Amino acid sequence: WLGHYAPRRGLAPLLSALGRDATGLSPTCAAVHTVLAPLLSVRHIWSAATLLTLVHGLVGLGEGLTPSGDDCLVGLLAVLHLTGFLPALCSPAVREQFCQCVHLGTSQLSSEFVCCALEGHFAEPVVNLMRALCTPDTGGWQAPAAALAAVGHSSGVDAMVGIALGCRLLA
Repeated sequence: WLGHYAPRRGLAPLLSALGRDATGLSPTCAAVHTVLAPLLSVRHIWSAATLLTLVHGLVGLGEGLTPSGDDCLVGLLAVLHLTGFLPALCSPAVREQFCQCVHLGTSQLSSEFVCCALEGHFAEPVVNLMRALCTPDTGGWQAPAAALAAVGHSSGVDAMVGIALGCRLLA
C-alpha cells in the first residue's frame, strides 16, 4: 500500500530496499537500513538488547520535531505492544535506559511521543490502524491507513513503515 500511495514519502522507499543494498536511498533511509539490516538478515529472537539496539540506532534519525526514526520506532512499538512482546522485554531498568536514550537523542516533543509509545499510549490514527489490522474485514484497514499517512509531513508514513517492519521482524 505504501509503495503505491506514498512511494517516495519519508521512509517508505526503505521497504522496497529491504534484503538488498541501500543504493539510491536518501541518507535517512540508508541510515535506518543500516540499523535494520543485521536484524532482518537472520531469524531473530526479540530481547531487551534488541530493543535497546533499535532505540540507539533509530532515535533522532531524520529532520523535524518528530524525526523519521522516532516515528518508525513508534510504529514498531505499536506492533510489539499488540503482540504482547513488549512487556516481557521491558524491565524497569530497560525502560529507564530506553527513555534516557530517547531524551538525549531527539527533540523534547518527539521523546515524549516515543516514551508514551513505550508505555502503550499512541495517537488515535495509529490506534485506529492497529485495530483495523486486527479485524476480519480484509479491506477495513485502508481508510485508517490513509488517515495515518496524512499525519504530518511524513510522520504517519514513517509510523506505518515501523508497523510493517515490526511485523516483518516478528515473522
